Amino acid sequence: MGNQLKKERPSWLTVAAAQVLIIFIVCALFAKWLAPYEPAEVDFALQLASPTPEHLLGCDLLGRDILSRLLHGAQTVLFTAVTAVALSCVAGSLLGLLAGYFGGVADGVILRFTEAVMAIPSLVLAMGAGMALGQSRGSLMAALAFSALPSYIRIVRGQVKSIRNSAFIQSAYVIGCSESRILFKHIFPNSISPVIVTATSNIGAMILAEASLSYLGVGIPPEIPAWGTMVSEGFQYLDVNPMLAVLPGLAIVLTVSSFSIVGDWLGDCLRLEK
Repeated sequence: MGNQLKKERPSWLTVAAAQVLIIFIVCALFAKWLAPYEPAEVDFALQLASPTPEHLLGCDLLGRDILSRLLHGAQTVLFTAVTAVALSCVAGSLLGLLAGYFGGVADGVILRFTEAVMAIPSLVLAMGAGMALGQSRGSLMAALAFSALPSYIRIVRGQVKSIRNSAFIQSAYVIGCSESRILFKHIFPNSISPVIVTATSNIGAMILAEASLSYLGVGIPPEIPAWGTMVSEGFQYLDVNPMLAVLPGLAIVLTVSSFSIVGDWLGDCLRLEK
């Protein structure tokens, strides 16, 4: 019992990661009120200006306030990543339920689809989809969601196959429950734990993918503040003002690492419950 309690208690690293995520979420949700300036407000007199009391982190090539762009960039990143994860989680879970429960032709078709998507590196797939759909926030979210589908399909399918022959599922058949009720009231709730862990970790992966695509110029449109775009723009002026690229790059690293650490801890907790 002592070992179990020790494992359930979060480490100092997990606590620190959770605090980073809280700060990130607060900054994203309240960026409009926390940012001292509009992120697109241009002042050519302040091009590549150093930090001052008026502009705490300085300004970029167009004289835009870096702090304001970082805060609004957090909002862009959070909205894009959470939406992409939600889309892939819902669609992938439904496909995994169908494949695992009905088997046969449905299982075969969904498995072939999953294998085809997995055969292409996720970043390359998202880049190709994004270029085909055009550069917009909506197309980026759709591309990221599509690239993440296989992980949810495989997880839910495996869980459903291991649960569907359980005694409590057979009892539900005996008392006359419909298949839809068995699927969504009995099987899926008992398959949700690994989905939650995967979704938490995938938010960090989506943030990294969005930053990579924005850095390459096929992600968020340039007029919308995004951390990847800021790194790409600032990289050209490392010798003049390295903070232009270092600050958004550091924000990406801290946020992605924190989601990964919290996701691992959450996975440990859910495994202990079993």
